[in-house]
Amino acid sequence: FTIPVNNRFYKAERLKSSRKISRVFAHGMSVVQYPVLLYYIQEQPTESNIYPAQAAFTVSSKKFKNATDRNRIKRLMREAYRLQKRNFYQSIGKPLQYKLVFVYIGKEIENYSRIENSIHKILGKLVTS
Repeated sequence: FTIPVNNRFYKAERLKSSRKISRVFAHGMSVVQYPVLLYYIQEQPTESNIYPAQAAFTVSSKKFKNATDRNRIKRLMREAYRLQKRNFYQSIGKPLQYKLVFVYIGKEIENYSRIENSIHKILGKLVTS
C-alpha cells in the first residue's frame, strides 16, 4: 500500500460508487462515537486502488434542511479524517482494504474539536478491533 507523504485526501481515497456504499451499509459493521457513526467493511486489497482505505461522508437531509449546514458538517468530518488518516494507515498493519462511510448523527452542528475527537476515537476503535 501507498502511504501518502502529505495529508492530501486524494481522489482515489474517496468512496463514490453508490453500489459500494450500499454494500457497506448492508454488510458492514459499525462503530459509534457521538456525533459520528462509522459503517465499515474490510476487503482483500485490489490492484486498482493503492490506498488502504476509501472514505465517504454523509449527513441526513432530514435533520439538516439547509444544504450549507450539511456541507459544513461534511467538510469538518473530511478535514478531521484527512489529518488523522496517516496514523490510521500506519497502524492498520494487515494487508486489508477498508471501505468507510462516516455518518453524522448529531442533532446540531458540533464544533470542529468535538468532531475531530470523535473521528480519532472511531479510527482507534477500528484499528484495535
